[in-house]
Amino acid sequence: MVHVRQPAPPAVEARVDRRDATEAARERLTSVLAPWRERYPDVKAGEEVFIGHPVDALATASANAGLVVGSRERLIPLGSVSHGVLHHARGPVAVVRPYA
Repeated sequence: MVHVRQPAPPAVEARVDRRDATEAARERLTSVLAPWRERYPDVKAGEEVFIGHPVDALATASANAGLVVGSRERLIPLGSVSHGVLHHARGPVAVVRPYA
């Protein structure tokens, strides 16, 4: 699973401790993945935290992934990140929408 944090504006970014922000994101990933790892122990899911643009990070991560899956709960059919990943990914991509 990949989490991407876009850098804050320069004036704010100078005050942000990147290690703390990265570690907090990694802890969130671990907690989100924990029940899924327990339920599906044979499925491998890594954890990576990137600082940068989501399309760049997901396209880079796709080089070593079996599948890139993602979505945000939005009303539009395909957002800019999904569109960018579809064009730049180095492997299969699935855009999955949550259902009610």
